[in-house]
Amino acid sequence: MTPGGRHALRHVKRIIAELDEIKRAGRRNGSGQLGEVRLGVRTPPIGDPLSDLLASWHRKDPKVELTLHEMHEHQICAALEAREIDGAFMTKHTLRPHAVYEPIYSERMFAALPSNHRLASCRKIDLTSLRPETILVQGWNDSQSARELYASFLGSGADFRAHPASKQSILALVAAGFGITLATAGQAQVKFPGVIFKSITDANALLELVLTWLPSREDSVVGCFIAFMRAEAHSLAVESEEVVHPN
Repeated sequence: MTPGGRHALRHVKRIIAELDEIKRAGRRNGSGQLGEVRLGVRTPPIGDPLSDLLASWHRKDPKVELTLHEMHEHQICAALEAREIDGAFMTKHTLRPHAVYEPIYSERMFAALPSNHRLASCRKIDLTSLRPETILVQGWNDSQSARELYASFLGSGADFRAHPASKQSILALVAAGFGITLATAGQAQVKFPGVIFKSITDANALLELVLTWLPSREDSVVGCFIAFMRAEAHSLAVESEEVVHPN
């Protein structure tokens, strides 16, 4: 083979290798194994089972990037409409009418109390015992969903004090004795100085988390993420049913 032929052959082999890589990338992307999921969240996804769900999905599709966007519910809805995020974990009571969503799990609510609070030594706490307290909530001019949720548990006449601040800042105020707040089971798994968490025994003291998205935006990567979360949610529901009604 002439030098010119050998050079041409190397060039052809390089082109073939690049085409093969494009095909492999296409197959990975088509099966949801490569790409990005832009996920909106109302609060940090800490604690079980949400943290475990994300970890399991990451092990399954380690080459898919996950970008979190922490926003309140109105910002999340606007970001979905603007195609700035692909989906979001939200509480069911904050969904807009006709939203497409998949229930993921329900978790018990806890009372977050100063460590020296009068209820700190109680083994059980119910909602009635919390109603006389000052209730600290997150709240912004265009978002009072936390107050609405807490009012569904404690009544609209409770002494709510809204702060346009993060959950961590609310817990810092609890530790300083400015009041109490409510927290999810996942949030209660994280130790916070000066704060203790007590499970609320009322049967209705539950928060339902859902995954919502726009069907028109769903591509293969996002579709695989949704399918994975849907399957895991079903497994969680089966496990919960087995605990409630053992054989």
